[in-house]
Amino acid sequence: MNFDLRHWIKRTAPLKKVLTNPKAVIYCRVSDLQQVTHGYGLNSLADKCSEWCEKHFPPIHVEQIFQEPWVSWATLDRPALYDCINYIKQQNRKQLVITHFVISEASRLSRPEDIAVAFQLEDRISSLGVKIIKVDSPEIDDSTDEWTFLKTIMYATAGYERRKINQRYLSGKKTKLKQGYRPFNQPPL
Repeated sequence: MNFDLRHWIKRTAPLKKVLTNPKAVIYCRVSDLQQVTHGYGLNSLADKCSEWCEKHFPPIHVEQIFQEPWVSWATLDRPALYDCINYIKQQNRKQLVITHFVISEASRLSRPEDIAVAFQLEDRISSLGVKIIKVDSPEIDDSTDEWTFLKTIMYATAGYERRKINQRYLSGKKTKLKQGYRPFNQPPL
């Protein structure tokens, strides 16, 4: 068997580039105006993800940060998310440039009623050749059954949180109405 070193170098060069020069996009989403302007908002999510990229070995260069301000978990109509997906597609069209898609936690990507929606969204992003990183999640080999089990629990928990947030919101509205609060001076005609 004849071993051609030039052929091997040509085939492994893109892999070496990925291993020595990983690049990431960061996606951040918050669902209300107060999170955009105060506290644990868009900027702190972006900082947390950027910090993770810097501490990773080898350090991951952040190519771009996509922020989705004031977009509810209830909708998958998210312009910044689709801009992010399109950016990855463009960058990875000819060669693998973007290697990581970084979010702070699973609920920032999706809080679905149906867990299958979250898995479909993850599959769509993974199919672009990037690894999805959830900064608040443990680093486990994502090809194992244990990781699939943990992902299911994370998305189920996010869906549960979404239902609880919705219940608190509706309960607060009912309480305000019972206490006499009216958004208008007179009842609507």
